[in-house]
Amino acid sequence: MLTRVALSFESEFDYPLLEFNPSGSLLALSDKESKQTLVVEVSTGRYVRRREWDETLSFLLFVSEQTLLVGVAGHALLWDTQTDATEPFADLEYISAAARSPRGDYVALSGASLYLLDALTREVRYRLKPSFHGQQSGLVSFSPDGRYVVCDSPDPEARSGGSSCVQYWDVGTGRKVRIFDAWGQGDPVIAFQPHGTAIALAIDWELGIYSPDEVAPIAKYEPAIPMIAHLAFTPSGRHLEAVTYNGQYARIEPWTGEVLEQVPPPEGQETIAVAVSQARRVAGLRKDALLFWTLPAQER
Repeated sequence: MLTRVALSFESEFDYPLLEFNPSGSLLALSDKESKQTLVVEVSTGRYVRRREWDETLSFLLFVSEQTLLVGVAGHALLWDTQTDATEPFADLEYISAAARSPRGDYVALSGASLYLLDALTREVRYRLKPSFHGQQSGLVSFSPDGRYVVCDSPDPEARSGGSSCVQYWDVGTGRKVRIFDAWGQGDPVIAFQPHGTAIALAIDWELGIYSPDEVAPIAKYEPAIPMIAHLAFTPSGRHLEAVTYNGQYARIEPWTGEVLEQVPPPEGQETIAVAVSQARRVAGLRKDALLFWTLPAQER
C-alpha cells in the first residue's frame, strides 16, 4: 500500500538527504543545499520536529531511536529530536559522511581522516588514514556483521585504471585490509555478501562485483535499472536487491546482471531519492510529497 505525505519544505531538493531511525518509525529529511531538517513519524505521516540550522548540511545519521547526528558546516552535531537540544558529537572538523555500526556501538566519521568512535563515550578508537588526496569521501559504511568499515577515495589510489578507490578496514584492529578500484564521479553504494566474501559496488550507471583477492571487479555491467540508491544481498547471498533513485525495485543475479524480478515505482509515482529501512519500508521523495511503501517479499 502506498502512503502519501504532503511536503512542507522551504527549498528545492537538489541533493536530498533521507534517513530512517533504526526501528524505521521516524524519517529525517533535508537537502545538502538547505538549512532545514524535518522529522516525520512514518506510521502517521505527522511532522514531529522541524529544525533550522545556521549552515548547510552534509549528512544525516540516526545514532539512536530519537537522536540524529547532523553534519553542519563540516562539524558533527547531536540533535535530540524529542527535546530539540543540540551538542557537538566530537571535536573533529571537515566531516563529510558518517555511518553507524549494525549494533550501534561504533560511529565512523569521514573527514580529513576516517575516525572510528565509541558511540557511547564518543572517544576516537582509531584514526584511520585513507588517501583522500584533498577531497572528501561520499561513502562510509559498515559490513552487516560490523567487522569492517569502508570509505571511498575520490582521487585515485587506483591500481588498474580506475578513477577512484574504495578502502576497507578491520574494525577490531584498525588495519587496512583491502583496496578496490572504482570508477565514475557519483557516490558509491555498497553491499556485502552474507557468509561470503563478495562485495557489490554500484556507481552511476554501472555495478561491479569484487572477490577477496582482486583489485578490479571480476564482473562489471550496466544493470537494467541504473542509478542505484540502495543495494543489498539477499540472506542466502545468491541474489542482489536494488532500489533506484526513481523508486524502481529489482532482484538481480550478481555475476551476470540478469534481472530476476522487477517492480516499477508504486502507482507510477517516480521519485528523486529513496531510503530503505531494515523492515523493507521505502521512503521516496518527490518535489511535493513523501511516499512510503513496502518492498516485495524477500527471497531467502
